[in-house]
Amino acid sequence: VGNQNSAKDLWDKLEELYTESSLPSMLFLLEKFFRYKLDVSKSIDDNIDDFTKLIQDIKLTGDKNIDDYTPIVLLNAIPETYSDVKAAIKYGRDNVSLDTIISGLKSKEIDLKTNSPSQVSMRIILLEGEPRISMVNIGIEVGLNPVIGMRNKGQTLL
Repeated sequence: VGNQNSAKDLWDKLEELYTESSLPSMLFLLEKFFRYKLDVSKSIDDNIDDFTKLIQDIKLTGDKNIDDYTPIVLLNAIPETYSDVKAAIKYGRDNVSLDTIISGLKSKEIDLKTNSPSQVSMRIILLEGEPRISMVNIGIEVGLNPVIGMRNKGQTLL
């Protein structure tokens, strides 16, 4: 390493020494690539970061054609939750690009977050002296037993 004349030569030598490009390593990475599935417990950004890192690792093994397959592999990695996005991309376009898939997934993720039941705004209301939870977006009210600071009837506490 010490006898390299330029930064590029040094970089190339370090890549040669420390980049694993053996056949078993390449096969392992390709198998992982073609079996890749998005993890629904992670954000789309985190999933895309993992996918991109996997692509970079494959490129380091010497496979320069991997970019030809990335949109199709990512499209097949889409979980059932995003099936409408997958169908729209597959059947609504003449060609499929990685950017199109990623933007579709991000849009759906935002849509799922904004329409999630856990995001429903709630208020605690006193109706006829009894505390109630009112889920504003879907019009459900549930009685509460714990005593919450008493106020006038119909007054919103939160």
